[in-house]
Amino acid sequence: MQRNMIVLMALFLLSGTAQAAQPDLTIRNLPDSGNITLSGMVDKIGTGKSFALRDASGIIEVEMPPSHPNIRVGQNVIVSGTINSHLWGILGKDITASKIEVP
Repeated sequence: MQRNMIVLMALFLLSGTAQAAQPDLTIRNLPDSGNITLSGMVDKIGTGKSFALRDASGIIEVEMPPSHPNIRVGQNVIVSGTINSHLWGILGKDITASKIEVP
């Protein structure tokens, strides 16, 4: 009985590990919703608190969190946040960032 419980716990933990090891996301293959972490280059600084993030597959608008590092065009960044899909992605997507890192 105890051995079965240990085996079940190990399988549960391994399944969580397998989930975390998913392929790298690109702007083109972003899901319609959910939390993501994406890296790319700052393509353009917008008015207010937004910027355009570019990777090899495209460009997406990013809303910056209240506290964020100073960024500049051409700089590589890592963005963590939530995907916002407009009309099921037909009108595009953007990211509301919860964290921006400069590697």
